[in-house]
Amino acid sequence: MAITRDSGLFRVPPRPAPSLDQFNNINSIGGGSPQAILNAGNGTAGLPIDPIALNYLKLFPAPNVNGAGFNYSVNPSKTQFSHTVDARIDHKFNASNNFYARYTYNNVATRHRQYLPV
Repeated sequence: MAITRDSGLFRVPPRPAPSLDQFNNINSIGGGSPQAILNAGNGTAGLPIDPIALNYLKLFPAPNVNGAGFNYSVNPSKTQFSHTVDARIDHKFNASNNFYARYTYNNVATRHRQYLPV
């Protein structure tokens, strides 16, 4: 089945996520350790890991697409609904006979692309 804009199905292009090795190290899976992501190649060997930064990195999902750089993909699953009503009536009918009326209705359903599962 071809996925087109008109079919109502959108495939979000793959986005960067940590590699599987990085994900395992960040989350201490399979003998991995967050200390393993620090290395001399990027000048971080021996430095302490900021616990706030580590908690942030733990929010990233595991890669689900094979590829260098772009290794995470998800289909959108969230729709935002908005129902807005505005009304206004002014009335005077003397000293030049004033009257004003206004009505606005804005019904919107928007499908959001979900890049990360939050």
